Amino acid sequence: MPTVYSNVMNMTVRTMITFAIVITMVSVSAVSGQVQNYSIGPDDDGTFITDMLSVDTTAYLVDPDYVWNRMAQSSFKGDYFNGFIQDYLWAGITFSLPGDRNEWLLEIQNPHINFITLYTRVEGSDEWVTMAETGRATVFSTRDRPHFNFVFELASGQAESIDVLFLLDKRRSSIDYPVKIWLTDTFMASQQRQYAFIGIYFGVFAIVVLITLIAWLISLRSIYFWYLCYVATLGLFVFTDIGLAHQYLYPDSAILGGNIRIFLSYILIITFNIFTISYFRTRVTFPLLHRLLLGLVLIVAGIAFLHLFFTEWMYTNVTYVLFVLYAAILTSIFIAFLTAIKYLEIELFTASLFIVAFAFVLFAGILFILSEFGILNRPNTLFTPIQIGSVLEIIFLISGLAWQVRVVEKKQLAANEKVRILENKNLRSYIDGTERERNRVAMDLHDNIGSKLGQLRRDIEQDLLKPAKLIDEIQNVVEDVRFISHKLSPQGFQITGLDETVRHLISETNRNSDIEYAFQVLDVPKVLSETVTVQLYRIIQEAIQNIEKHSKATRAEIQLIHHERELVLTIEDDGIGFKGTEGVQHGIGLKNIKKRAAILGGTASFSSQPGDGVSVIITLPC
Repeated sequence: MPTVYSNVMNMTVRTMITFAIVITMVSVSAVSGQVQNYSIGPDDDGTFITDMLSVDTTAYLVDPDYVWNRMAQSSFKGDYFNGFIQDYLWAGITFSLPGDRNEWLLEIQNPHINFITLYTRVEGSDEWVTMAETGRATVFSTRDRPHFNFVFELASGQAESIDVLFLLDKRRSSIDYPVKIWLTDTFMASQQRQYAFIGIYFGVFAIVVLITLIAWLISLRSIYFWYLCYVATLGLFVFTDIGLAHQYLYPDSAILGGNIRIFLSYILIITFNIFTISYFRTRVTFPLLHRLLLGLVLIVAGIAFLHLFFTEWMYTNVTYVLFVLYAAILTSIFIAFLTAIKYLEIELFTASLFIVAFAFVLFAGILFILSEFGILNRPNTLFTPIQIGSVLEIIFLISGLAWQVRVVEKKQLAANEKVRILENKNLRSYIDGTERERNRVAMDLHDNIGSKLGQLRRDIEQDLLKPAKLIDEIQNVVEDVRFISHKLSPQGFQITGLDETVRHLISETNRNSDIEYAFQVLDVPKVLSETVTVQLYRIIQEAIQNIEKHSKATRAEIQLIHHERELVLTIEDDGIGFKGTEGVQHGIGLKNIKKRAAILGGTASFSSQPGDGVSVIITLPC
């Protein structure tokens, strides 16, 4: 037993000693480290050297010697500090130069570092020389070369090696610092290619902006205006993101560079959400999502307003501002995707184009945010994923808008065709009605006026009438002519109103009909529009004509009542009636009554049973 205990104790002691030796070796290795010495050769032209950099951070500005010695004892290399950072970042490397002493350049491929100071120290010297002080928060003329990235000349004189130390200030925000080494001639050739590709890239933006502007000026539709605002802001954002805005738009400003991307982000979110509202007509189609999108617009607009008036506080707390901004971007895209998915049921192709377009932006946005947090490294390409996704997005969206225009035009053509058919139908109905009215007038003139005049002529020829009787007969003919004329176009509307005109019609009808008509009016305004007055009169006239021809009734009642905001006209008779909807389907007069009621925005209903007469109810808005 003691032997077993002794063995366990010995093993424990050996393990602890071994662990201590390992820790000591690691510590010694770290302490005895040095800043990377990199020998430059022809094959290094256009090579990324980020992984070769020794890096460190300090909370305050310190002497370059202090940092260099710290980095010599540190194991931090390359992109170790990528992501959000609260301190100053230092990056150093020693270059061994080739014998031909070609002019080499160093390029930091991040145009959004606020301040950069380049220190160099040639072999055999203890003095650090400040070679450059530049950055996004300085005027553009502080740069060694006119380029959207930061490019520095690696001048060593006759020395065989040179120590290079960068001080990078992007405190309280995200940083990455890919560094590339170039020969001057190679860099100049690469720069020409870059600007050529950038010209093509923004040419696409310019074409989309021009097409959208023309579409908006022609149609004046809000959807084109908001898409125009969105694309223009997106293009300006990408122009700034590449670093060209500082070079071409505000080269003499040291202030705009630090804020313009954030403000463009605010505008992007606002215009994107309003465009989404217009694209999917969310006010009508999805009221809840509409309120969410509007709420997001108001929140972002409020943050932008605060940023304008509390710039210093926002700058001090820019980390939290960026978190809110990223959250707003992702929320906007999520709601837009949800809206597009729901819109698939309404318009499949339009919604599909929107989903594809913003799939690129969503994917690129996620990569961008992950790189901002240092989880992923940014790709070492001319255009970042967010820039590539943006141009693909606007291409698909302009295709979606073009498709929407095509769909709208097809619907407009279909609607125009329906209107044309309806107009032709109405014209035919008008012609048929006019022809029927002419036939009726011809019959009245022939059967009534013609026969009476013929009889009067015969009586005069045979001298059968005395003067007094002759005058009475002529007066009867005059009254009949007046009655027919009144049926064609009543003239009393402007003088006596609908009430008196209808009463006169009823009186004339009662005088010439075996059916007894009664007319009642209750609370009807004295002044009605001419359209309402004429159409109501024609409806009553049509109804009386139907009763005379088909009902075999002895009595009919007509009532016109004003009830709240409605005019209600009821016409009832005690005639033979009809079964179900048979009379409505085949009766021209009842169809005409329905059409006239529809012209006034009202409805007409009919009810009847064989032997129970007919009841007509017309309801009109008033």
